[in-house]
Amino acid sequence: MKKSLGLLPLVVSALAISPVVLANDLTLRLSDEVVSVYLDPVATATNSAQLGLIYNDEEDGFMLSGGLFANGQRDAFSGRLGGKVYYADNDGKSGNNSGYGLALGGDVNYQLMPDLSLSAGAFFAPNVLAFSDYDHYKEVFIRANYQVFETASVGFGYSTLRLEPEDGRKDIKMEDGLFVEMRLQFR
Repeated sequence: MKKSLGLLPLVVSALAISPVVLANDLTLRLSDEVVSVYLDPVATATNSAQLGLIYNDEEDGFMLSGGLFANGQRDAFSGRLGGKVYYADNDGKSGNNSGYGLALGGDVNYQLMPDLSLSAGAFFAPNVLAFSDYDHYKEVFIRANYQVFETASVGFGYSTLRLEPEDGRKDIKMEDGLFVEMRLQFR
């Protein structure tokens, strides 16, 4: 695992310098032990996609994900429903595990003021949709977003993303705690 971590800066750099080619939006999320990068490829008013990379230093692990979503809006609320496939590999304190699956869920955004909004979301993969070393995938987040410029915003929130190993060992916490994030839009 440590050998593959040497490639992490290269992968993150490649993703960060090519957002115009790959994505409309680039989100970088940081917490004490976790760094996450999300790319949102070209989207329409009715559908969107997302590619994600999470690295957790404490768990010595990473997760890759890709999702497809149906978008919608009602008054001050906007949101999306869909699913994402994921692959996770961990060698940290919770043991050596790797697995993949399909998590279903979505998120919602409420516009409080022109530059301030609240977002929340949840994704879940039960045993039937989680494979290899994992039985369940559970992700929940809530965040406040502030639009700094027309194409840049910052956010602050709480996220928990847990993988439950199939052998009943302690849950692997890929994310668990407060975070700060920056979102850049390339439109």
